[in-house]
Amino acid sequence: MRNIHYMAMKKKHGELKIHKHATAYQMQNPTESEATGSQLLKKSGARIRKKSKKQTFA
Repeated sequence: MRNIHYMAMKKKHGELKIHKHATAYQMQNPTESEATGSQLLKKSGARIRKKSKKQTFA
């Protein structure tokens, strides 16, 4: 469900609503762009907006 929701968010808003740290991490490592949102957030140490309570990547 996390992967599906992540893909839906990415397709809906153009890019996942995450802090600049995670975006910078994706830019530095384009090979990791295929990874799931949870892995990116864990590696970058960024937090998702508090608006989304249903999904918990951290």
